[in-house]
Amino acid sequence: SSNDTPHRFVAIYTWELPFGKGKSLLAATPVLSRVLAHWTVSGITQFQTGFPLTINGSGGWSGRPDLLENPVLPKEYRITGDGVTATNLPDGSSIVVPAGRELNFNPNAFRSRVVEIKNTSVNAKNPGLTNIVADQYYWGNSPRTYPWLRGFGINNTDLSVKRAFVLKENKRIEFRLDARNAVNHTQFNGAAGVTTNMGTTIGSTFAVGGVTPDWHTLTPAQQARLGYASSANFGTFLPSAAGVRSARYLQAALSIVF
Repeated sequence: SSNDTPHRFVAIYTWELPFGKGKSLLAATPVLSRVLAHWTVSGITQFQTGFPLTINGSGGWSGRPDLLENPVLPKEYRITGDGVTATNLPDGSSIVVPAGRELNFNPNAFRSRVVEIKNTSVNAKNPGLTNIVADQYYWGNSPRTYPWLRGFGINNTDLSVKRAFVLKENKRIEFRLDARNAVNHTQFNGAAGVTTNMGTTIGSTFAVGGVTPDWHTLTPAQQARLGYASSANFGTFLPSAAGVRSARYLQAALSIVF
């Protein structure tokens, strides 16, 4: 399922500090008792794994590709590209990661199916030429979603500190300070980060240099690349364009309870 979430942890907690009159600490210290009494700390902490990715195609092919090898990259391969320097992959090949984009999974682990057909263009100079096109009716061996390739999860803690100032038996003033995302942890939006800004679309895998090629005009290196991703963004993520969840913000409130 595209909504599969194997791990989710939520903790809700409240702690009334044990200081002041009637408490276990500093009950006999008048000054500290007044300062530290009636404080309460509460919060919500959430941890959740991200949703699985879906790899798809475009440019005349929209089925599932073949899965050739493990697409999960060890941490040392997940670099941020400069658009110039070639980066090695586990299979010995290399790619140039676009500037500012982070390599997230192995783009060479996926390959779509292409077929050779007769060139039917009336303007073709040589009627014997053939073209390489996407096999629109082919569905590869890869799964619908990839549980080992996931988007961004949740790692968030909201905290609240409250102090009650007792005026009379049935009246009090409460001061409250709330901190959303208290540790200011950067959290990319799972939906926007994956669907919009992570390269999960293989692209026009049958195109070479933006055109549909004739098989006989291709070099051996170009022939070997047919079916692989033509999009340089495939397998990468652009942090600067991704949606993010709220950064830390503070909210203070003063209320009268009666």
